[in-house]
Amino acid sequence: MTSPERGLSEGRQRLFLLAALWAALALVGVVFAGVLLPFAAAGLIAYLVAPLVSRITRIRVRASHVPRWVAILTIYALFFTGVYLAILLLVPQLYRELVRISRDAVDFLNSLTPERVRELARTADDWLSS
Repeated sequence: MTSPERGLSEGRQRLFLLAALWAALALVGVVFAGVLLPFAAAGLIAYLVAPLVSRITRIRVRASHVPRWVAILTIYALFFTGVYLAILLLVPQLYRELVRISRDAVDFLNSLTPERVRELARTADDWLSS
């Protein structure tokens, strides 16, 4: 066997091994998705929050830096305060919209008479024909 052929077969073996490892990892991810999902979510959150924690811990208060646990608790407090305020602002608006939609649906259903249904059917048939 010549040197280029040998390198090619080693390259193919490495590629096959890499593909097999990725396939095995994907299979484990699919089979154990319910178990792995919380860990993956926690890892993603830690990855996203780490730069912010680093910045907060660099802040000097009096003579020392802010402890890491204080930075994490501060981020949690700000996050949950933001979620609370968003819910406080969005839920009443959503409630009003659902009440309006319900009222409009009741009005529409009450307006349905046999003549109105025939008219709507004719309009839909004309629209579908064009």
